[in-house]
Parts: sequence; structure tokens; C-alpha cells
Amino acid sequence: MSSDDSIGRRREGQGRRASDLTTNQQSAVADGFVALSDITNNEIGESEYLGRLMSSCQVIMPSCEFTVMLRDDSDALRVVVASSEAVRLLDQGQIFGDERLFVSTARAQGTKIELHIPDVETREAAPDTLVKAIGFTSVCSIALKGHSQVLGVLNVFLREGMSLDSTPLKWISSLTATAGLGIDLRRSTAQLNELAGQLQHALTSRVIIEQAKGTIAAKLEVSVDEAFILLRRYCRSRGRKIDDVAADVIANDISAFDLLPNTT
Repeated sequence: MSSDDSIGRRREGQGRRASDLTTNQQSAVADGFVALSDITNNEIGESEYLGRLMSSCQVIMPSCEFTVMLRDDSDALRVVVASSEAVRLLDQGQIFGDERLFVSTARAQGTKIELHIPDVETREAAPDTLVKAIGFTSVCSIALKGHSQVLGVLNVFLREGMSLDSTPLKWISSLTATAGLGIDLRRSTAQLNELAGQLQHALTSRVIIEQAKGTIAAKLEVSVDEAFILLRRYCRSRGRKIDDVAADVIANDISAFDLLPNTT
């Protein structure tokens, strides 16, 4: 079989899978991928970004409920968005045990996917009495993965007769994978922007201090090193930041002569 035939068969298979969805479901999938590709919009936070994932999921599988949980600094999972208050309370109460274990390791065993074994993206939790009481038979957890680590999990509360192999759930898994990469990229971009801001501030402060040293040295007829010693001593005696005092010196709000020990 030629490579073109192989590609054609794969595309044909993908078309059949997409055709298993209703028109509304297909639109939700497409809209979801478009919405989740918007990773550079600083006006929306992580909750709103993941809310877009939630909205698509609710159209794709309208009879299910969903929660999205993210890792905190202690590796515990916290609910960020939920399709209802009932499932928010279920997951926030951690009735399924220590979900932190799923963040780092998971394993498939038969038709179930359990904790403690690596490199599996989905698991089906054993039905819980409380989950059954509100009309669900199982919970499917899909890892929200970044480039190098699991960031959280999308929980899908399934009703009777729903399968982990269903076409809608596979599309939700694809959207979740996109969202995981999106969150990772958003965080990386934010960190780079913060670092750039810090470097710019440090550079600006350095320029101001150098200008102030030159001004002090010229007015007091001292060396640049002596000017810096005077500037630093003045700041320490008054508990002020050196770049703030340097800016005041440049603006003539503080005279160079004010920095001399016998005039302070």
C-alpha cells in the first residue's frame, strides 16, 4: 500500500468518526479547538480558558457532568470549573480518595484504568454510592497534560450505558489534550513576560543609578566609586531603595550635597 493510500484511509477513518457526531456536536468540537487555540489573550484567566473546554464538553455529551481540576503547589487537585454545584462538591470533597496520585501515575488494567501505573491518560473510577445517588454510574478522568507534566484532570461523570470507547468521549479527550498544552503555553508565556519585566526593571534601575552617580561625582568633584558610596550610605540611613533615591537625584529633588555625611 502506498503512503498516499495509507493517508487516505486514515482520513477516511477520521471522517467516519466525526460523522458519528450530531451537527451540534461537530460544531462544539470545532468551536472548542478554535477557542482553546487562543492562548495569548491575557484578558482571560485559567478558569475562563478552561470554561471554554467545559462549554464544548457539555454540548458534546449533554447528559454528562464535568469538572476540571488543576494541581496546586502541594500537588493536590482543586476544582477550577464545574458543570454543576453537585459535581463540584463531589470532587472538592475528594470522595474518590487521593486524586494526587493520578496526577503523576496511572495504569490500565482490563477495561478499567487505575492509579499507580505510568503513562495512561484516562481512568474509570469504581462507581461510588453517592455518584449513583445523583444518577451516574462511573467517572472517567482524563489527564490535562502539558509538555512535560500532568497539570490536572477533566472528570466526566458518566451515566449508565456510556462507554470509554464512545466517539464523543474520544473527541473530549482530544479537546482536553489541547487545553492541557494551552494552559502549559499560557503559563510559560506568563513566566517569560514576568522575567522580561524584571530584566527591564533591573536595566532601567541600573541606568538611573549610573546617571545619578555621574551627577553626584560631577557636582561634588569625587570619583564615581565615591559617589556610589555616598548614594548607598544615604539610602541605608533612610531605609530607601537606591534606584528611588537615584531618580530623585536626577530630578534634583535631592541635592548631591545632601548626600554628604555632614549635611544629613
